[in-house]
Amino acid sequence: MNQTALQFIKQYEDGFYEGAKYTREYGDLRKLYDESTDEFYIEEINEAYAEFKRGSS
Repeated sequence: MNQTALQFIKQYEDGFYEGAKYTREYGDLRKLYDESTDEFYIEEINEAYAEFKRGSS
């Protein structure tokens, strides 16, 4: 897993994003991450991740 994804997961799980409720619903975000596509399986989480990547560039 790349560093950007790991940093996003940490911030997401710490409640930095409004959608952190999905962490409570779905559990460990690492299980919802597809390394081959650098995306998450849950649309709302993936949208937050895309925004995070744009902001960290």
